[in-house]
Amino acid sequence: LLTKSLERKTFLASGSHITTPDGIGQYQGILYDYTNMKKSVAEQLLREKIETTERLVRSLAHEIRNPLTNINLSLHQLESEVNEEGKAYTDIIKRNSFRINDMIGELMNLSNPVHKKEEKIESEELVRSTLAIAMDRIKLKNIEVTEKYSAKKVYVTGDLKKLQTALLNIIINAVEAIEEGKGKLSLETSIADSWLSIKIKDNGAGISTDDLSNLFQPYFTGKKNGMGLGLATTHSFIQAHEGSVEVNSQLGKGTTFIVKLKAAA
Repeated sequence: LLTKSLERKTFLASGSHITTPDGIGQYQGILYDYTNMKKSVAEQLLREKIETTERLVRSLAHEIRNPLTNINLSLHQLESEVNEEGKAYTDIIKRNSFRINDMIGELMNLSNPVHKKEEKIESEELVRSTLAIAMDRIKLKNIEVTEKYSAKKVYVTGDLKKLQTALLNIIINAVEAIEEGKGKLSLETSIADSWLSIKIKDNGAGISTDDLSNLFQPYFTGKKNGMGLGLATTHSFIQAHEGSVEVNSQLGKGTTFIVKLKAAA
């Protein structure tokens, strides 16, 4: 079931037929809120999978960066000795070397733990600054953006850059799912029970039920050239801040992400 705030709730349901003393049949139904238990089990399994991935990534990154450093040093020496025709080839090597290094950086983003920071971050500024980073892509696709912020200033404690990265991955995914010229993206913050909610909603292509269950898994992607690390990184960073991220989506009707973070006292 979905609450008014689009939070997904899972229940265990049981029903029984009861006959009253006067012979009238009645039905009794019981709903047990299973949401937190199911969520904790799923998050534990995902955490274990991410930890296994982190160990592999750290090992691979070290093994790849050593020869890559030698390639870049050799390339630097070679560039001064080749003619114009040869530079076309050294440029290809350089571009691909940079691309490999960027890919390693993306992998390390997932495997690097978030160090706790006592940085106090205002929620509206967090969302606005993240949105500004993605604004070029948003304008290129002519997407209509609406923003609604809590009337009360809400602060969270954590790492600004990591939280921006977590939200940016969601926003970029939304932008890529939206049809050019017809897109709508809304961002909304609210506070309830000392928890900040950041809702990011789009009217894009939506996500299938099968894909929803794998959305935060490392290396799972529905994109042709994607690495499947964006949302896995988002989940890792939000969990490291003792928060949560939920997603609700329907094919053809868009997607809503809800990020929850503990409000600072």
